[in-house]
Amino acid sequence: MKPLIVAALILGAARAIAVDPSTVEQTTSVAELFPPRQVASLSRTLGPERRIVFRVRMPPGPGPHGVLVFVGPRDDAEPREEWPAVLEQRDLIWISAEGFGNDKPSAQRVLVALMALKHLQRTVALDRARLYVGGMSGGGRIASQALVRFPGFFSGALCIVGADFLVPEPQLVPDLADKRVVFVTGDGDFNRREMHSVYTRFIDAGVTRSYLLDLPDFGHEYPDSTDFDAALELLDRR
Repeated sequence: MKPLIVAALILGAARAIAVDPSTVEQTTSVAELFPPRQVASLSRTLGPERRIVFRVRMPPGPGPHGVLVFVGPRDDAEPREEWPAVLEQRDLIWISAEGFGNDKPSAQRVLVALMALKHLQRTVALDRARLYVGGMSGGGRIASQALVRFPGFFSGALCIVGADFLVPEPQLVPDLADKRVVFVTGDGDFNRREMHSVYTRFIDAGVTRSYLLDLPDFGHEYPDSTDFDAALELLDRR
């Protein structure tokens, strides 16, 4: 896998992500997606009438499509500049919520990731074997939490330079056994040691389809298109 050019990394980290013209804005709320009994319970985490704004990018064709629900560390919700071509090639829908970066409570961010998937399920033909949650840094931690807490929702998780290991509830352990989890880190990532540790703990917990992508000349950053595609190859094997 090709190393990234340092100067490009510095510039890429400094500039804001340009809005992908092929993404569209879609909104929904807890009250629209969940039955009344669940809404009452979830209202402690997120206001039931609050409008959640998602950026959505659809691949061509009628589907059923796979999905990547992505949780970013900041409030933007656009895919990285090089990623749309990879998502399209792999027939993956991109959906990410605006305004739910690392400064928001983890419980809200997990809930919004679940909302993203439920929102798509109302109107789009989805491939139930290819429903993924992913994230970068703090968003990667949320992706790992969402998978362990709600394995019935997602087929796997992509954790880029950030992941947590939560001890799953005993009744959820069988549901996690066939999930795919891909951990992406590198020799310049300050979370590298933790990523190795979390990967090992997932394996030890029985999630044997876990993979560690430890990249050379790679820091605490987003992967380029080549490395992003390599991570999805591990996650999205068909």
